[in-house]
Amino acid sequence: MNNKEIDTNIEQEYKEIIEKNRNIILNTKVEYKQKKIQKENKKARKQKIIQMKYNFYKPIVPYPLLLDFEDVTYEDPIYLNYIKGLENTVPVPKYWKNKKSFLNVKKCINKKKYVIPQNILETGLVDMRKSIRNKEDNMSFKVKLREKLYPKTGKCFVEYQKLYDCFFKHPNEIEYLRFGELFRPGIEMEKKIKLNVPGRISKNLMNVLGIDKTLPPPWIFNMQKYGLPPSYSDIKIPGVNAQIPIGSSWGFQPTGWGQPLEGYEELMNINFTIPSNIFEETNNKNQDLNNEETISDTQQNDSESEEQYELRMSDFETDSISEPKVQEIKPLEITKDLISTKEEKKEPIISKKNKSKSERKIKF
Repeated sequence: MNNKEIDTNIEQEYKEIIEKNRNIILNTKVEYKQKKIQKENKKARKQKIIQMKYNFYKPIVPYPLLLDFEDVTYEDPIYLNYIKGLENTVPVPKYWKNKKSFLNVKKCINKKKYVIPQNILETGLVDMRKSIRNKEDNMSFKVKLREKLYPKTGKCFVEYQKLYDCFFKHPNEIEYLRFGELFRPGIEMEKKIKLNVPGRISKNLMNVLGIDKTLPPPWIFNMQKYGLPPSYSDIKIPGVNAQIPIGSSWGFQPTGWGQPLEGYEELMNINFTIPSNIFEETNNKNQDLNNEETISDTQQNDSESEEQYELRMSDFETDSISEPKVQEIKPLEITKDLISTKEEKKEPIISKKNKSKSERKIKF
């Protein structure tokens, strides 16, 4: 056989072997790719498991706003959330999960320059330091070295009264952190909003909109239609997923609160509604109370007038004028307090002449 025939036979055999084992080769490649993907997405698979647990515990937990993504990895996340919701509990600082070390952050670019407070400016220290620097600029190099070797004190002297007023009468107000609040980088730049809370309407906004607590805000109907905002999915808003205030009613009338979200229809039965005849009942009650008060006042006036009449008649019936009653005066009890016969203490007078202590005479 020629070499060409041998080569063709080998190629045919090789192709037959590949066709037979083609499925096996493809399966091995797929398995290899799957293993590679599993290694790469190990963190992603772990996050999916944690996300499922987080979605499971979110509605069950007593304080859903305090549930963090990492709390699910605890053995009993419900008990942990209960501890976090107790009063006066200090939360764990959030920088524990940062890879960078604490305070190893670049300085704030928009940080404000330090401003000297007014109470220190009133002492006059700033002007004194400026005058000393101006003198040092005019001095020679030798004089500066001499002052460093042999420095002089007492250049900046401030009166005691100015320093006392600076630190005691007009002190600088210092902003302290609240209980349980820990320092974190950039806390000075953050806006401290204490009164503005999501879900609550301020008095100024209510005055601008022209509504009261019993009237619904204009955006509540869109929330009932489209749901809660995504950034505040756990918040409770009256009329959407919480009870409406006392004195208001459900419905689509001008003062109505519409209809709650799906799953919260029970709130419509729980809410307190004002009865229609409440104003008539209150007016009747007020009239009854006024009538009772007038009757009691007339009875008191009648009783007082009868007593006065009896006293006057008793005076006219007596022919002889009764002598005025004289109160018996008790004799004064002589006490040590009334008698001012205390002898004044005579202080010794010491002669201040040029004599020794032993020779000084004491005069009484």
